[in-house]
Amino acid sequence: LIWDSICERLKLEVNYKLKKKKKTKAEIDQENEKDKMFDGILSRMKSKSNIKKNVKITASSFKSDNMYVVTDRTQNDYWSSYNLPNSWIKFYFKNKSIRLEEYSIETANLPPGKGHMVSWVLEASNDDFNWSTLDTQYNYCFHEGNMAAATFPCDKSGFYRYFRIKQCGLNDMGDDTMILKAV
Repeated sequence: LIWDSICERLKLEVNYKLKKKKKTKAEIDQENEKDKMFDGILSRMKSKSNIKKNVKITASSFKSDNMYVVTDRTQNDYWSSYNLPNSWIKFYFKNKSIRLEEYSIETANLPPGKGHMVSWVLEASNDDFNWSTLDTQYNYCFHEGNMAAATFPCDKSGFYRYFRIKQCGLNDMGDDTMILKAV
C-alpha cells in the first residue's frame, strides 16, 4: 500500500517556482558601474561584429581553449592558465592600432584567497617582440573577491597592436595560475 502511494505521488506533475532574491539598489548600482567599466574597445568590437575577425587572443597556456570568454561579461565563466610562472594573455588587434588610456580587469567568481591576481604588468608592442610597459600593479588586493573589478590608468604614450597582461609572481592562493573573468 505504501509503495503504491509513493508510485502515485511520483507520477504527479511537479510545479514549483524558485524565488529569486530581489536585488538591492546598491547591488543594481554596482552592476551598472561594472557595465560602464567594461564598455571599452573589446566590448564595442564584439557588439559590432565577430570579435575573432578583429582581435586574436592567445595565452602562455590555458585550461580552456575559449580565451574569448574574457570579452563577454555575460558568460558565467572565466579564463585561466596552467600553474606556470609568468603566465599571460595577449590581445592582437589585426586591423588597427589602439591607444589605451585605461583598462579594466574583473576577477572570477571565486572567494578571496582562491586565485585572484596580485601583481601584473600591462605591456604593449607593435611587432610582438619589443614590449613597452604601460602599467604595473604590485600587491593589488581585490577586496570584494567574487567578480571584483577595477580600472587602472596606463601610460598613453603610443598606439599599439599587441597588448599583454602578464602575471608577476604568485596569485592570492600562492600559485602561478592566472585567472580572469573579463578585460
